Amino acid sequence: MPDEKRTAAPKDRHSQTTRVATTLNNESRLAGSSDRKLTPDVRELLDHLTHFQHRVVQDAMNEARRSYWLRRAGDFRAALPRQSDWHGHEGLAGVRRRRERLLEIVAACEHAAEVVIWQAVDDEAEVDR
Repeated sequence: MPDEKRTAAPKDRHSQTTRVATTLNNESRLAGSSDRKLTPDVRELLDHLTHFQHRVVQDAMNEARRSYWLRRAGDFRAALPRQSDWHGHEGLAGVRRRRERLLEIVAACEHAAEVVIWQAVDDEAEVDR
């Protein structure tokens, strides 16, 4: 797919992630309350919420990258059962089912890598990992 145009990632992904998380945090605050009026428990909860929102945005941005899906496909390919592995009481049919399931996941990851909606200029860089 080299002929297709890809949307380039912003040059400063960290600041974009921070802006999105801050906006989400500001929207989630109670109307009319300021930080001075918040109890320590509520402030701690808001800090946790801000961190959680930041991580959700980071994960979403990373999962929209081709390199993420190719790496996941490689992880599942590495998990394929080998003859030298100990398979316990699974039996040959169980090993075959597991292998087929993992190959389906590998194919799905590779497909996701082909249809990513956001291709960064530097495909190896990730957001704040």
